Amino acid sequence: MKLILDLSYESPSPELNGWKLRHRQAVNALPTHPVAAGIAAWTAYAKKHAKRFESDIGEDYVLGPAWARWGIALRELLNGELGHLDGGTLDHIIYTNLCSQGFDPDNWYHEENEP
Repeated sequence: MKLILDLSYESPSPELNGWKLRHRQAVNALPTHPVAAGIAAWTAYAKKHAKRFESDIGEDYVLGPAWARWGIALRELLNGELGHLDGGTLDHIIYTNLCSQGFDPDNWYHEENEP
């Protein structure tokens, strides 16, 4: 089964002005930021599916596209207020997971993926 990145992912980009620390603190803050909670639920769903059905979420012809649409919606929400969350890191998590499950996030609305 393919790796699903979650909020524990840490960007390999250099720490220049404290953004990594602020991002990590925002991810771990209570109450959880709604976007972070949504991404956590989205990645947990994929992991639970893989464990339960012994196959990746992207291989499921019913739940896979629904899961991908959820990820696309989360990615769009990164354009809103994120507090100290780093949008680039969150985008990488979503983008990488969609790609690893066989979905093309850059052409979602231009191909057969269209909802």
